[in-house]
Amino acid sequence: MARRFILTGLVAALVVSAAVVSVAIAQERGQRGVMDPAEMRQRNLERVREALTVTDAEWAAMQSSVERVLALSTEQGMAGAARAMGRRPGGQDEQAQSPLAQATGALQAGLQRGADIEEIAALLAAYREARESARRELAAAREALKAMVNTVQEAQLVLAGVLE
Repeated sequence: MARRFILTGLVAALVVSAAVVSVAIAQERGQRGVMDPAEMRQRNLERVREALTVTDAEWAAMQSSVERVLALSTEQGMAGAARAMGRRPGGQDEQAQSPLAQATGALQAGLQRGADIEEIAALLAAYREARESARRELAAAREALKAMVNTVQEAQLVLAGVLE
């Protein structure tokens, strides 16, 4: 009986310890375990820099290009994820949103309010143009970054998902 009591106490202590550690980790990451977008961007940049194994001078020359490619890639991914979930991308106010995010939101709003066929067609055309424009902008940013790196760095950027 005493053995069972001790064993139950040990199990309870382990469960409480695990809960405390989980709460501490969640608090370190931010509210409810969600990472801050700025922190995520910074970690992505650090991950890319580590993969490239570049000097400080090389990184200074290419950092803004890497940031631009990552930002444009994220924007397109967020627009796609928002579409899939039926939500507006970005979570920003209208003026701060990209043309793609604005077109996505406008199309979703038109569908939700039951706009007529002509309006939906116009919103769909605007969305497709914004999406294509965003793809061209990302392709140009990737080409500019590719022109700055050597073949080994290019391969590392492809593996990191920055270049295609």
